[in-house]
Amino acid sequence: MTCSGLPRNVIVMITFDSLDAATRPDAPDWSEDAVRFLLQQLEQGIGQRPFEGRVPYKGLEPFREEDAGFFFGREALTQQLLRRIAVSTCLLVVGPSGCGKTSLVQAGLLAALKRDAIPSSARWRYAQMAPGRAPLQALGQAAAVLSGMPEAEHDLALHAPSDDARLLNWIKAGLKDDDATERAVLVIDSFEEIFTQTESESERQSVITQLCTAIQQAGGL
Repeated sequence: MTCSGLPRNVIVMITFDSLDAATRPDAPDWSEDAVRFLLQQLEQGIGQRPFEGRVPYKGLEPFREEDAGFFFGREALTQQLLRRIAVSTCLLVVGPSGCGKTSLVQAGLLAALKRDAIPSSARWRYAQMAPGRAPLQALGQAAAVLSGMPEAEHDLALHAPSDDARLLNWIKAGLKDDDATERAVLVIDSFEEIFTQTESESERQSVITQLCTAIQQAGGL
């Protein structure tokens, strides 16, 4: 028996006792009328949710931070990443192409951090980048976001080859000296692009050096 008014994404499961138990004097009324009444009560309580224009099925596209409400099934793994990032300055998420790394980081880890999953993490500074064909430019843009200073983008591109700590110094400049809880988080998606798309070996090495210096001096690696 169905109740056509229920939302299609709601599954109503009703369990029944065996026939012998159902005939006991204290057995609940599971007649057709009683079940129909129960379904009607559920329909009134749940109701149809208006369509807000957001489709929860991403197909081959990754889930982003704004899709966190539709992202399920990776709660345990997200908690593992949170425990790791609470005590580390470097977190590598490695897996085959298409296995959900970006979705896990974006809709899982980042969304949780910005909900204060770690004390004060909602107030941390965040920036994202993908290396692409111009990784030094992408890193400069990220440095500008983390430092809050637009001039960091051009400065990093100009001085990174000769100053291994240029990225670290810009990040430090944007953090408050009197707030020990503040952290800067740089998310690099598709890091393999620095090997598959970047043609300049010197630029590739410069970006890797900037990242390693920042991680090492922050207490990682």
